[in-house]
Amino acid sequence: MDVHQPHGNLLIILEEPNAYRLSIVCYLRLNIWLKTRGISKKQMEKHIKTIKKVLEHNKNKTKKNKK
Repeated sequence: MDVHQPHGNLLIILEEPNAYRLSIVCYLRLNIWLKTRGISKKQMEKHIKTIKKVLEHNKNKTKKNKK
């Protein structure tokens, strides 16, 4: 797909009034792939564990701020 062309989601018909849409856009730039393609499974697992910790911390922080 050409990322420079207009694109987006189709209309959504809500099945419930409080429903909402989440859109996840994934892409990989060549230089990022080149830098990470030699990474070991152990390094990748460590990286994923770190990312999960950060996400959980942010989730807990958001919950505290809502109270």
